[in-house]
Amino acid sequence: MIAADVMVEDVITIAPEASVAIAARLMTDNDVSALPVVDAEGQLVGIISEADLLRREEIGTAAPSPRWVETMTPATTLAADFAKSHAKRVADVMSSEVISVTEDAPLNEIAALLERHRIKRVPVVRDGKPVGIVSRSNLIQALASVAVATEAASDGSRSIREELLSRLREQSWTNFSGRNVIVKDGEVHLWGLVWSEDERKALIVLAESIPGVTNVVDETIHLAPVPAAAAEPAGRPAGEEGDGVLTATAATVAVVGLGAAALEVALLPGIAIGVAAAWLPKYFPDIVKSTVRSAYRVGQKTREMATRA
Repeated sequence: MIAADVMVEDVITIAPEASVAIAARLMTDNDVSALPVVDAEGQLVGIISEADLLRREEIGTAAPSPRWVETMTPATTLAADFAKSHAKRVADVMSSEVISVTEDAPLNEIAALLERHRIKRVPVVRDGKPVGIVSRSNLIQALASVAVATEAASDGSRSIREELLSRLREQSWTNFSGRNVIVKDGEVHLWGLVWSEDERKALIVLAESIPGVTNVVDETIHLAPVPAAAAEPAGRPAGEEGDGVLTATAATVAVVGLGAAALEVALLPGIAIGVAAAWLPKYFPDIVKSTVRSAYRVGQKTREMATRA
């Protein structure tokens, strides 16, 4: 299999002049962790990822380094860190050295690139312009979608995939073209998130309508809110008397147990002294022995109370 067989084609890009705030919004709105950066001609000039936005002054994560660390760090490194945490434009935050592949790159080469450079995804380019993205999750999806004895995807499978993605882009009721589809020997695997059961059914119907499709395997995840009533225990109406008692009892047991554990830890030195006193009685006054025994009994009593609770 090659990049064209597994890549996500609906690529969300951003311009280098755009603001960092817009980049963050695009990532969250489209559920992606990175954005290829393209110039006015559509050429790939960089990539901005979640890692580039971790240390930011706006959210207080750009903590200054200790003075002794700064004295040992090159000025160029300190300047680059400051620019990344305070810059407002994508061009000043993005990684300009982008690892990319072409559509015919074998998956084993892509896996090697991801591992060697410790990155999570690679843009797929054609004439320098991004036409797709292959991520680690896409490789795992490919592994889960094909048999153990893998072989190169046929031209027929690629035609089915291209036709299905083309039809998905024409549908106003879904944005699934931005997810992933893998086709192997006429069998279509749908990967990604759906927002309703109706959307899931419609996707399966659309895939089944493509000529050459022999089977559709639904690998999608339905993101639906769980009704409040579903969270209540079976056989008991919501808000029935007794739920609060059980919760309070569990909390009481937890608090008492934690208190007993803390007290026993605090008494460990005294217990150790008591054990030593038993072996070396002539070196320990009776008052010390009596105090240690009392502390030990308090610890035992507290443990019994926690157990009964």
